[in-house]
Amino acid sequence: MEDIFKSYWPQLLALLAFVAWLIRLEAAVKGQAQIIGELRREQAEITRRAQDQAVTLARMDESLAAIKKTLDRLVERMERRT
Repeated sequence: MEDIFKSYWPQLLALLAFVAWLIRLEAAVKGQAQIIGELRREQAEITRRAQDQAVTLARMDESLAAIKKTLDRLVERMERRT
């Protein structure tokens, strides 16, 4: 048994180092997965806000169009009186 260890100790050390590297790599991947999940949630929130702002902008546009029509009618009435 001792002869086997003496013969293969570089390979055993390399194997242990490789296993340690894989463990660290797995931890890094899990950390990146969490960050990706957070970014996806933030992206969904930004998309929702953009849609809400688009709806608000459309409502404002409609309101401004209605105000313009009202002002145009008032100007027309005032022009008729003079």
